[in-house]
Parts: sequence; structure tokens; C-alpha cells
Amino acid sequence: MIYLSEFIPLDFGAVTDKFGLDACFLQEWYHTDVIRLQAWSNSASDTLTAKVINLATGAETAVTLTTTQVGTRYYFDGVISMLSDGIYYVELISGNGMKWECEPFSVSSSRDVLEMTSLIRYTSSTDILPFNSRFNQGTIIFEWRIKAGLKPNGFQPKISDETYRTQTQEGRHLYSVPHNVWALTVGDAVGVPYWYADLLNKVLCLDLVNLDDWEIRRSESEVPELTETYVNSQMFILRQNVELIDGADARIIRNGEYDNTEYNNDYAI
Repeated sequence: MIYLSEFIPLDFGAVTDKFGLDACFLQEWYHTDVIRLQAWSNSASDTLTAKVINLATGAETAVTLTTTQVGTRYYFDGVISMLSDGIYYVELISGNGMKWECEPFSVSSSRDVLEMTSLIRYTSSTDILPFNSRFNQGTIIFEWRIKAGLKPNGFQPKISDETYRTQTQEGRHLYSVPHNVWALTVGDAVGVPYWYADLLNKVLCLDLVNLDDWEIRRSESEVPELTETYVNSQMFILRQNVELIDGADARIIRNGEYDNTEYNNDYAI
């Protein structure tokens, strides 16, 4: 039996409400983005093939999958990148005939896609996680292009303050550490499907997440807040509180590797 990774940034069969309105959503990618596929099995005899299919022409492109044994599991990994402009979908087929198809997505070489979206890169420095995925100590990196950003009205100044009182009820101040929280807004007027919230919540469980050239982390125990764009639309605007890691502590993923980069004060929001 083959299982798909929870971190694939494509829709391989999310739940829909048959009584709601049809969700009109097309995921967008830039042509140099890397779309990672990953699956796993407990049996060495299981096989998996993958291909990308152009929705307009029907042309098929095979995706090379590598198989790696980790303990008693066998992982299948492959990447999709540098597709020509068009609308595509991915088809995965196991050796015993099981088939998965993702919802169509678009690929474009237009710079407009970069202007209107952000790129989230995510991985983990350990594979000891409550997920059925493999990151190989941070060397396997996923990318996810989304319409999202930080806005000035999502800024919240915070402080961690610690005081105590003596037996004579005199106050003693230990420390005050200021920090900032930003609301990451995901989705435009059309919105995004609910599975974006599910994936974002899982991504922020990892210890290395980049939003463009920032390292971000979940703010405390915050989870994505969903606001439906209109009744029964099955599309939502997401709002997730995050914190930005700056200075020498920031770990930025560039060219598939970490890059400790100084804080970029010129980042436009």
C-alpha cells in the first residue's frame, strides 16, 4: 500500500461539499518553482510512476522518482520544474493499479506571477516528526507558491514580561522582551480552498519555514483562521499569526541550501 506525503503542495482529492457552489480555483506556479512529489510504502515490492499531463494538449512528461529505504519504509521522491506555460495535472500510478490525480494547476513564466504571490519553502532538520514524510535532515525541501503576504494592519507589538513579588509585597522586575507578531494573510478576493489551511498548519509545525526571504515561525499556538469569501463558496481567506526571525539567527533557503543571512530591512510588505 502506498501513501502520499502530507506535505505535497497539490490537491490530490480534498473534500468538497456537493451541495455547495463549485469552487473555481486554479493554483498558480512560476516556471522555475520546484514542485516536490513524495510517497511512501512499507513494502519493497511496491512501485510508483508519475507523470505530468498538459490539460490542453494531452502531452505527457514522465517524472523521475527515486526510491530510498529508511528503516522499514520505502520513500519515493521526485520533482517537477521548468514546465512551459500551460495548465497541467499530475498522475501517480502504483504497481497494483491505484491512481491519484491532482486538481489542475497553471505554470507561467510571466513576472506577474512573482509580483502577485509569495514562495514558501519548508523542511525539517529531523525526521522524528508526527508525519509520514521524509526531509533527510533538511536536505529535502518543499516549495509552495501562494497568494499571501504581510500587511501593516496585521502588525501586533507584543512583550514577554516577568515580574514577581517578595514576601513584603514589593514588586521585582526580572525582564521585558519585546517581539512582534504579523498576520499572514493567504488568499485574494477569490479565496483559497480549505486544504490550504490544513497544509499551512502542518508546515508551521516544521522547524525551518521561509516566506520569500524571511524565516517565519508560528506565533505561540496560533492556527489558521478561515473566513469564507461568501456563503457556500467553499473558498476562504486565511489569517495566520507568525513571527519573523531576523538577524544572524535567520536561516534562509537558497539554491536548495541554508544561508544565514542578515535581516533585510528593505523587504516590502
